[in-house]
Amino acid sequence: MWLVLGSGGQVGQALCRDARWTGLDRAALDLTDPAAVQTQVGRLRPTVVVNAAAHTALDRAETDPAAACAVNATGAQAVAKAAAAIGACLIQISTDCVFSGEGGPFSEDDPVGPINAYGASKLAGEQAVRASGVGYVILRTSWLVGEGRSNFLGRVCRQALAGEAMAVVDDQLGTPTGVADLALAISRLAEAVDGVPSLAETLHFAGLGQATRHDLAQAIADHACDLAGRPRPMIRAIETFQGPGQARRPRDARLSSIRIARLHGIDSRPWGDMVRDATEAWWRGQAA
Repeated sequence: MWLVLGSGGQVGQALCRDARWTGLDRAALDLTDPAAVQTQVGRLRPTVVVNAAAHTALDRAETDPAAACAVNATGAQAVAKAAAAIGACLIQISTDCVFSGEGGPFSEDDPVGPINAYGASKLAGEQAVRASGVGYVILRTSWLVGEGRSNFLGRVCRQALAGEAMAVVDDQLGTPTGVADLALAISRLAEAVDGVPSLAETLHFAGLGQATRHDLAQAIADHACDLAGRPRPMIRAIETFQGPGQARRPRDARLSSIRIARLHGIDSRPWGDMVRDATEAWWRGQAA
């Protein structure tokens, strides 16, 4: 049996569409309670555990870094110890924000250096996993694009279809990644690592190519308006200092996905194809 923690989030929900995964959301398991983590993981005895649970609010992490660390670092440590105790392999989901945002695209061997509290908490989680003795894969990804209502894709689609004016930064560069593509990559990785408790790998999985935040928003809006038969909107480009938010955002968040393809045969796709499919899935969900 494979277990995903954080099954209420985008990645967890996508994974649980595959019957091989059993999910526990935040209500079912609080990662800040190590004893509960040990008990639940020990009771279920999965052979692979994916930790997709995370405190992802960048700006709130700046004002309350302890809350981010409680989930992203201490919680990851608890999961790693629980998985190690039953000989399960852990796939720990991490982020481009462990890097400085200067000099991408980043490979797995590039020096880390987070510039915000969220990135620091996720890096602490990586370090805790490595030190725990569990067999692990740390899987970093970036700029997730999925079909949820309150995420970036949902907000852009709703505003575009309502004809609302939008302004999005165009001086942050990254590798947008479809949530469905990431879930498929995780499942394929689980197949590869199941029964290999001594594994110790760090991998990246992200869309191919690169885009600015503005490029991403424009692509989403264009697809949504094409599906609805409405005129494509023009999204105003702004610089980071003009946008909202307290946390520093990496200017370059691009990840290289070469290693996961070479080691495990898990190939990525162009980010534009991922965004098109995610937007179409969002559109179908609205029509249902």
